Amino acid sequence: MAGEVGYASTGAAPRVKAIHAVALYDGKGRIHHMHHVVILEGGNIVDADTATREATMHAERMGRDVRKLKTLYVTGLPNPRAMHRVDVRKQVLVELEPPDLAGRKRTARGKGSRLR
Repeated sequence: MAGEVGYASTGAAPRVKAIHAVALYDGKGRIHHMHHVVILEGGNIVDADTATREATMHAERMGRDVRKLKTLYVTGLPNPRAMHRVDVRKQVLVELEPPDLAGRKRTARGKGSRLR
């Protein structure tokens, strides 16, 4: 599994056993914060309630207003590098296609300027 999701181990490091996630999302399924829980062989398993509390705490520390967000705990996240949304009706993560960056024009930025 480690090689499949972009994690590698060398030497005597424990292997990745599973990756779980907590998504904090709005009513339309847009994810505002995604929290990953990496479980290593021989490591402790983090229960859903603890992971959800930690995800909410981290989102608040990052300035997110979590009062109107819902949470979804997902076990065995197949592709943690992918972008996702929540299917609100089915309560599952849906993997999104990555944006096509090849066709985008690069904008030069001068000192103190902002991209708009």
